[in-house]
Amino acid sequence: MIAIRQSLSMGVNDTQGRLKVRYDPASWLITAIGVVLGIAGLMYLVTHPEPLVVWMTELALVGGPAAAIVYGGYWLAAHQLPDGDGWNIAKWCLVGTSVAALLLLGYVSAEQFGGEAVINPELLVILGALSGGVVSLFGTISNERQHLDIALDTGDKKRLAKEGIDPFSDDAQAFATLATDTRSWYVIRAVTLAEEPLGAETIANQIATREETDTQEVYIDLIHHRLPKLAGEGLIHYEPDVNVIWPGDRLPAVVTASEELSVAGEQFTTSEQ
Repeated sequence: MIAIRQSLSMGVNDTQGRLKVRYDPASWLITAIGVVLGIAGLMYLVTHPEPLVVWMTELALVGGPAAAIVYGGYWLAAHQLPDGDGWNIAKWCLVGTSVAALLLLGYVSAEQFGGEAVINPELLVILGALSGGVVSLFGTISNERQHLDIALDTGDKKRLAKEGIDPFSDDAQAFATLATDTRSWYVIRAVTLAEEPLGAETIANQIATREETDTQEVYIDLIHHRLPKLAGEGLIHYEPDVNVIWPGDRLPAVVTASEELSVAGEQFTTSEQ
């Protein structure tokens, strides 16, 4: 039991470290792109009044992509990718924004040179830049996320087998999944450290204090989502009628499976050298 408690404590600390938001130059650049384009679009809308319905539509077209790009900067700051990967995402966001803006600027210039009228050319260029930035940003993020995911599915098992590495056990897969869910880690840690069964309200209070968030929101999330899921996986025993939780029979095997993941990681690293 002591070993389990130590493993859980280390796992929670590791998860907290991964989720800590730290802005670096790459994430700041992405955020700045979203903010600058959003402000430019907003200034255009303020200085070019339209009927309310049209104005609200244009505001949504500007605000949505701008907010998405800003969120992309936050995502990068929260996941702490290697510098090369982070700059790769920022670079493609900047390239996508610039290329789309230049293409539309060229189109507008060509139309005006030919004597054709273009409605709202400035807004058109801004929207093009936003669209190019969003598509390139999240396309690159999607690609980078493939490198972050733990190799747990069938295709990855086949790849590991080719490298002479045994596929992960069900307990190791459960541990890896659990380690990516901070709240579930808190639940497991709380019931393991407790000397007696805990109430859902008690655990919700502990999590809300750690996250500095609303206790009621955490409580609802626990009883409707995380506690039933953990109970279904055998990691906890959960009595929904009285909202009482205690460690499940499978928990020791899942927690100690962290060693299996460590060994597999070392083997895989060695095989790639």
